Amino acid sequence: MVTRSMLARNYGSTGITVSAVGFGAMQIGAPDINEAAAAAMLRGVLDLGVTLIDTARSYGLSEERIGARETMIPCRGLVSCAACV
Repeated sequence: MVTRSMLARNYGSTGITVSAVGFGAMQIGAPDINEAAAAAMLRGVLDLGVTLIDTARSYGLSEERIGARETMIPCRGLVSCAACV
């Protein structure tokens, strides 16, 4: 793991601090992205220090792929936000 220093911001008025840059998980939800590529992309953003992941049911397989890799995600205040429409 490479974890670099990432700027942080408050997540609204929740009292939660998240990375200033988030990851839009739609990129790993497309069915034409294979599992290995999705895992590598998720590992890459985590290694960069991203702690905010935006996901939604409409992002295809993104939620399943993130959940399948929960052991990859360290308990370090990762926040996943999802839109319910």
